[in-house]
Amino acid sequence: NGIIIFNKALGNIENTSIYHNNLCGIEVRESCSPNIKNCKINYENKYGILFTEKSMGLVENCEISDNSSSGIEIRDKSNPKILNSLVFRNNENSFLFTNNAQGEIENCDIFDSNYGLEIKKGSNPIIIDSRIYRNNKAGILISENSKGIISNSDIYDNNFSEIEIRDKSNPLIKLSAIHNSKNIGILIHSEGKGKIENCTIFDNNNHGIEISGESNPYISKTKISKNKSNGLSITEKSNVTIDDCEVLKNDLIGIESKENSVLLLSRSKIIGNKSSGIVITTTSDNTIEECEISENASNGIHLKDKAHLILRYSLVSASKKQGILIFDSKGIIENCDIFNNKLSGIEINQKGESLIRKTKISKSAHSGVLVDNNSTVKIEDSDIFSNNKPNILITKESSILIRTSNIFDGKQSGIFSYKKAQGIIDDCDIYNNDL
Repeated sequence: NGIIIFNKALGNIENTSIYHNNLCGIEVRESCSPNIKNCKINYENKYGILFTEKSMGLVENCEISDNSSSGIEIRDKSNPKILNSLVFRNNENSFLFTNNAQGEIENCDIFDSNYGLEIKKGSNPIIIDSRIYRNNKAGILISENSKGIISNSDIYDNNFSEIEIRDKSNPLIKLSAIHNSKNIGILIHSEGKGKIENCTIFDNNNHGIEISGESNPYISKTKISKNKSNGLSITEKSNVTIDDCEVLKNDLIGIESKENSVLLLSRSKIIGNKSSGIVITTTSDNTIEECEISENASNGIHLKDKAHLILRYSLVSASKKQGILIFDSKGIIENCDIFNNKLSGIEINQKGESLIRKTKISKSAHSGVLVDNNSTVKIEDSDIFSNNKPNILITKESSILIRTSNIFDGKQSGIFSYKKAQGIIDDCDIYNNDL
């Protein structure tokens, strides 16, 4: 090593160049706490600086680069602070936290390594006001039951994902910009968790967030926009809660949930995506409440392949196709406002089932409700009006029960049934329709 500090020693190392040593530029161990300032530490055979065995210390205004393994490795419950430093062009990681390490990184630039930061084996550091960019794999990799706080940071232009969370790890990511990844903005997999709040996730080359492998994150107050694929992709039995978010103008689907995953979505805006706003496939126990889903280029909401959804207190409007398409699936729609969609307000098709209660369905370019291909629908206490085709259209051996509802001001029939469709109408007002 260039310098070894051990046995609870202190010390100041300033304005020094440390390079070409066989193992480390500086090794700090056995509960030591040095100050390392204004130094250049590079071209070491393994680590630039190694903190181990409950060591602490301060690294400030340093440049740490071109080391064969890590720029700074922190392990074994060590807890140093790194300020105002450049850590870059290291062969493996700029920072490695392992074996229950802690530590704080503030106002650092971390770039051009394999991983910017790797946090593993129960480690729990804090990263504040830093820039993490141009790394060959993830900007930050968090694995093996680790935690960590990432705050007020700019994470961008990394080759794989900006942040990867896996193996039951559970970090907090807040007040950060996550953008321009060559692949995914945030990847959560293999039972990963995590809380993401008050972030902006945008312009990534694949999904904004991808969640797979029975993962379970919580996402709040976050804007996910202009990603080249989906805003969020949820697969493989994952369970995701999204609250008070905006999912806007993504190149494919706003939110896609499939493969027996569960989506709990509340108080969010899903607007202007270039395919459907929300697609739910082969999943159950999904709930959407108090959301605005509008101006999406395909369906507002699309359920297919035996998906189940409860939709409450939401607005679904200005979709370029159906407001809601229920295809071989089941949906409960309550206290919603569905209007100005280019095809039907709600279409239930291919043995689909739906309960529509206390909902307004209006101003569709096609029917307000279309029930097709052996589907079954129950409508209660709803207003269906001012649609351009029959307010309710039932066809191809489908059946409907309509109770205590108002069906009026249709541009064609109030209710039109054909091709062996059947229904019961009970205690409804049907008036002022044009045919």
